[in-house]
Amino acid sequence: MIGKSLLACALLALTVGAAAGQEAAKQAPFNANDYPAEIRKSFDAAVKECRQADDGKVTFAADTVRSVDLAGDGRQDFIVSLENATCSTFESVFCGTGGCSLDIYVALPDGTYRNVFSNNVRGYKILPAMKKGPRTIRFDMHGGYCNTYGAADCHKQRRITDQPFAFENR
Repeated sequence: MIGKSLLACALLALTVGAAAGQEAAKQAPFNANDYPAEIRKSFDAAVKECRQADDGKVTFAADTVRSVDLAGDGRQDFIVSLENATCSTFESVFCGTGGCSLDIYVALPDGTYRNVFSNNVRGYKILPAMKKGPRTIRFDMHGGYCNTYGAADCHKQRRITDQPFAFENR
């Protein structure tokens, strides 16, 4: 009986491992040329920042860019997060106590993109849409944005339109 249980566990582990490997294989490797020129500006800035850190080389993660309709206009907008990007000579160049570099680009009617947000955030969540129109994002920020200290919880919300915005560090 124990032998059958061990065999069943081993088969289950192999099946789960194979499924995880297939899921990872489905996610294509990062390719900057897959994105419009405006979005590539974020990549270029990251490459420059890493290069200035003792001539380092950037490796962008497959999940660096997220495409989603944020403005509620049927066009795909882009979120560029450097949370999982690495720099060969300066590991923490894109992330620090204030979070990681995040850029949000909104599609305009003429087919171009506008950067509407660029800052470090500790995390973000796109909130469920309650109705048609712009989506709201909840940003987890450094405590200084909420009149407190760095480690304190600080959340800011913003409906995403084609207008640039920033949060004040108070």
